[in-house]
Amino acid sequence: RGLGDVYKGQVAETLVEHIQNQDVMQGKFILESLARLSEAERSEFENYLHFCTGCGETAKSLSDAYLGMVDDIMGEQLYFMQNGRYRYSKLSEVESHVYAAPEYMSRYIRGIAISLYLWPQHQEIRRFFQKVLPGKMSGDYLEVGPGHGMFFLHALRHGDFNRYIGLDISPTSIATTRALLDSGAFGSFDNYELIQADFL
Repeated sequence: RGLGDVYKGQVAETLVEHIQNQDVMQGKFILESLARLSEAERSEFENYLHFCTGCGETAKSLSDAYLGMVDDIMGEQLYFMQNGRYRYSKLSEVESHVYAAPEYMSRYIRGIAISLYLWPQHQEIRRFFQKVLPGKMSGDYLEVGPGHGMFFLHALRHGDFNRYIGLDISPTSIATTRALLDSGAFGSFDNYELIQADFL
């Protein structure tokens, strides 16, 4: 099955071509994943990618972000398999070069957001969240670690809470979520607060 048979979105099509050119295995894998998306999900994915390009990203930079995230996860998985433990066990060991590193976090966050549409397990996580989010519940909505902001955005668009609070240890995550919500590309929101802090 060719790319044109699976996906007609212009930015997504170019993104997939970049990924295919850099990693044949990932290229095949994501074509199969894209075929599982509904029309609404494909439109949502394309809208997110258009938002990214409006922030200065290109299909190439988004491809690099996605493949970089894949490499990082595979590298850590391999480390765990070889050593029987995670590489890091304390926040202090990763904070400076992960959560407090804007360049790394920005790339990683974009890669994770793209994986919401390209990984079957992340597709299912997104669908589960959308299914179980209470649509008629009032009170406060608290999300710890909004990261790329896509789940927080869905809660704002489809929830009926009085107030929405997002709390993340990473300044880059907070800035990324704020840019998503303030862009106007997904609606207009004013009943939310984003806080950069350590939840613990």
